[in-house]
Amino acid sequence: MTTSEKNQAKAKAHLTWRATTHVGAAPAINDQFVAMNDAALCLRSFMPKESAVMGRLHSSGIFVIGSFSIWMAANSSNMFGAWLMLSFLVVPIVFSFLLFRYLRIIRRQSDFWFNRVTQQVYWHDGKQLYVGDWKGVQAGPRSVTAPTGGGLSTSFYLEMYLPWCNAPEGTQWPEWVLRLESNDVIDPRREYIVQVWEYIRTFMAEGPMHLPPPQEEKWWWWQPPRRIYLSPKQALLRYLPWRTGVPGEETGKQWWMLPFWALTFPYNMFLMLCWWATCTVFKVRPAAPPMEAFQGTTGQLVEADMAAKGMWAWKV
Repeated sequence: MTTSEKNQAKAKAHLTWRATTHVGAAPAINDQFVAMNDAALCLRSFMPKESAVMGRLHSSGIFVIGSFSIWMAANSSNMFGAWLMLSFLVVPIVFSFLLFRYLRIIRRQSDFWFNRVTQQVYWHDGKQLYVGDWKGVQAGPRSVTAPTGGGLSTSFYLEMYLPWCNAPEGTQWPEWVLRLESNDVIDPRREYIVQVWEYIRTFMAEGPMHLPPPQEEKWWWWQPPRRIYLSPKQALLRYLPWRTGVPGEETGKQWWMLPFWALTFPYNMFLMLCWWATCTVFKVRPAAPPMEAFQGTTGQLVEADMAAKGMWAWKV
């Protein structure tokens, strides 16, 4: 056995669930839900979501540090001030390179589409289409620890290995690795990962008839929204420190939480407006779904916003 094969076997050691494995929890889905119809289920890829979160931080950083550098340039009267201004300009330049990388990911990487008619899973990055065979899936819980601004943070995911249906040229691994967030990505309880698995497994085996609608969007002041970006009006309704009547806000805008919303309102609005302006200027839109994912579909596509308003076509 080669080193690559040993590493692959080690990585898959915890993947004990198969397409027919019923783990024992009721199916449920949270912010991962994007859309569903009679034959296709779309779940959110965490890479564009994470890129949007980092894009907000970098776009606001470019604005703040860039504005400060311009102010210094206008008010400096000596060589030291000029050198200091140039040193500050390095940061927005670096941030700009990172920002364009995040914009590229959002534009290129689609969400994950599960098709119960073809029994295949679809995802694309730019022009490269990835297709996995659901019947050969190996899945299980996975935790990932990564550094953050305040130390190390552990996130919890559902990890799936899918045999290729169209392996890209030069691919050495026989499987495509797909990772979806837990229903509570920072909570270590296994049930939140099992719920996601059961939602997908039930859909692929039985269809949408017995699946519940997605849970209400999390409205905590620190939680990013489901959308890539919000318009100024949407951001205002979301971050105002009182309830505005928007569906789902009761989950986060509880009375005891309103002081936190008030404290973070200027910060959140500033980030969202900088990010909205960036997306507007560069015409940033989420990547279009792969057309292959809609094979055999006939019903209406119910999106997350429609489900939140009670438009759920598969009530039992």
